[in-house]
Amino acid sequence: MKGISLWEPWASAIAWDLKRIETRGWLTPYRGPLAICAARTTLHAGFIHDPSVRRYFESVGITRVDRLPFGHIVAVARLNQIYPVEHLTNISEQERAFGNYDAGRFGWDLADLRRLKTPIPFRGMQGLFRIPFGTLDGALFE
Repeated sequence: MKGISLWEPWASAIAWDLKRIETRGWLTPYRGPLAICAARTTLHAGFIHDPSVRRYFESVGITRVDRLPFGHIVAVARLNQIYPVEHLTNISEQERAFGNYDAGRFGWDLADLRRLKTPIPFRGMQGLFRIPFGTLDGALFE
């Protein structure tokens, strides 16, 4: 399985099904299972208080930065397809609030989302990376 690290609170937004399209500036030929890892950095965690997204986070009980699962695998999804953002014409207001849809970027369509009941400590990396075999053994999903 591959993994990808996202800064918080975007990793939690995916885990809580607030966001289904991850926007990136690069493509990958990979399609398949993808572990969503919350990076350890707290640099942008205050985004949970941004007026454009606060109500979405509050709807799932995310109200405090210190409760975000920094440095953990938080969910597993399937990377279904990747589209140039210019082809994504029916994006909801909520989805748009969580992504960067500038020209030249790509929307990674995530499907079959499963949030971990208990996030698993994990040090992520840049780009796509391999999740060691057995890392998710015994994981319980919501």
